[in-house]
Amino acid sequence: MNSSPVHTKERWTCLYPSATRWSGRSPNVGGSKFDPRKRDKMCSAIQQAQANGKVLHVVVDEQGLYDITDQMPAVMSSVDKLSVETLAQLFDQKVLTRITARDYLSGTAKKKFSSREKALLALSLARCLMDFFDQDLELGLYSWKPEYLYFLRPSGTSTSNRALYISLKPREPGAERPASLGGVSPGNPVLLAFAKLLLEIDSGDTIPIEIQPESKANLSKWAEMCDFVSIAEREGSANYLKAVEGCLYLHMALPNFLDQEGAPVTDQILRKIIYEQVVRNLELMAKPETSKRKRRDSASDLPISKKLTLATAVSQQPPVMLPTEEFSRPSTHQEFEVAIVCALPLEFNAVSALVDEFWDADGDYYGKADGDTNMYTAGRIGRSNVVLVLLAGMGNVNAAAAASNLRSSYPGLRLALVTGICGGVPYIGRKEELLLGDVVISKRIIQYDFGKQYPDEFLTTTTVEDCPGKPANHICSLLRVFETDFARDRLESKAAVYLQQIPERTSRNHRTARYKYPGASHDKLFQAHYQHKHHGSSPCSYAGTEDHPGRVCEESRTLSCAELGCGTSYLVVRKRLKAKRDLEIAGHSKEAQAPAIYIGSIGSGDAVIKSGKDRDKLAERHGLAAFEMEGAGVWDQVPCIVVKGVCDYADSHKNKTWQHFAAATAAATAKALLERHI
Repeated sequence: MNSSPVHTKERWTCLYPSATRWSGRSPNVGGSKFDPRKRDKMCSAIQQAQANGKVLHVVVDEQGLYDITDQMPAVMSSVDKLSVETLAQLFDQKVLTRITARDYLSGTAKKKFSSREKALLALSLARCLMDFFDQDLELGLYSWKPEYLYFLRPSGTSTSNRALYISLKPREPGAERPASLGGVSPGNPVLLAFAKLLLEIDSGDTIPIEIQPESKANLSKWAEMCDFVSIAEREGSANYLKAVEGCLYLHMALPNFLDQEGAPVTDQILRKIIYEQVVRNLELMAKPETSKRKRRDSASDLPISKKLTLATAVSQQPPVMLPTEEFSRPSTHQEFEVAIVCALPLEFNAVSALVDEFWDADGDYYGKADGDTNMYTAGRIGRSNVVLVLLAGMGNVNAAAAASNLRSSYPGLRLALVTGICGGVPYIGRKEELLLGDVVISKRIIQYDFGKQYPDEFLTTTTVEDCPGKPANHICSLLRVFETDFARDRLESKAAVYLQQIPERTSRNHRTARYKYPGASHDKLFQAHYQHKHHGSSPCSYAGTEDHPGRVCEESRTLSCAELGCGTSYLVVRKRLKAKRDLEIAGHSKEAQAPAIYIGSIGSGDAVIKSGKDRDKLAERHGLAAFEMEGAGVWDQVPCIVVKGVCDYADSHKNKTWQHFAAATAAATAKALLERHI
């Protein structure tokens, strides 16, 4: 059957004579009760049409009044006034991808689905799955493909006026009734197809997985999808992911809904399971007007072809509060698997603001190994038990010593996050723009100042025994996932949420101001050759001397660009920066300050880079995205990921304006990353 709207007050349904089984659900459109006498006449007409091989058209008006005819209704003549798009076409148009600042500025954001609209779309489809799960296998595989999900809207209207329709294929004559889903196993094609569809809607792109009709043939694909969901973030969009898991693990939920072992699995029980495992989670995600759908004793009262409308009204119901998960304090050092290492107090402060619970607030509860000079703070971030370490000083030597002691006192560590601030490379690989406040996550560490000095040049050592080793396998797998657009978008979204929490959590100590977003107007990148020194008529002790043509006076190193007269004509114009500035002007400051996250190589050394020319030279030689001073020291001691917020451009114009905010973006990203790691 196919259902399509062709008029504002009527809709039609074609009943094909090849179908041997019709929906047993009693229609109740618009709340109107269906006349039993008219129902009997319609059933008789259907039987006659089936016997004679005729196509019937059922017309339903807005009052829910039915009529049936073997002639095509006149209302169908308006079908040419409709625009028809499939979900696959919308994927190609990228209208379900994440809305960016560029979309907002270009005016294309209004053409895209918001997160709420995507959740509502998924919810509508899930309700359809719940109502029609007992249709045949061919129908299920056919219906949950993007090319068979249609969006219709009157021609000339806005794209937001779309209505969703599903095309359902009736079973062929003589086909047996499908087996109940009660006997499904991992890889069930219908449920796997629907889980895949939910992930595609969330990411806005298709997933290149071909699902086979036999469950056994899908086992590897099912396992891959389970692995992906298991490392996806668990908060923010957790309910959406739980709905995906509900499809993947529905067979495991069956025993919990049976009164006794071996009891028959009825359609009613299966619908309840699908509701609790899939639909309910999407309702919590979308927050529709009714927080929980009222279940009926009988099967759905909707016909097999139904219109799925995407309601956009904001819920007036109070938010649904989920039970708070309780955590117990670890009893030994062995229960700590994550360490967070900071070199500066301001970095430590930002991370501390995101600790959900401190385990040693009353004193040193866990102690440390003999000879360990580190000072530890134990707590919980999300579901992770973490130990925080503030280094005695900056640099790789201090970091290496602290990491060695850390391993002695906490032998169960599986991951150390070196979190804080760094100098950024403005154009990563000469392509991607990096701005102040963005975050770089280490794919590898390059100790750029470790090597050999020849008369003509310095060469960084690249031998295997002298270079920081390859990350542990579980870290490689995690970073590999973050390189996908899907995972990185999720990481950025969650980091933006945690970034907003830092000022809230520090407000009671009146320290909120330090984490305030400095603003795009304070993000200044000068051309690499343009030095930070006295310009114009400003006095300089080295000005005009032949002995020191490129040297600057000591005083200039302590003065700001405004005091030195650094010319704005030497500033580099950047598209992303303009987009952020426009967002601020429009009053969207939260969107403007949300950091972008990059996965790349980080240079680690004991020298602070304060030269645009040297920065670009090293970055091009080693493929670097940022510079910092502690990563190499920790890297070979503990499985390590460096997470650093960009506070300057590693040039002579660098200052401390962005340090606190960059430390906050790094801390927020570290917390978001931990949710994916555990």
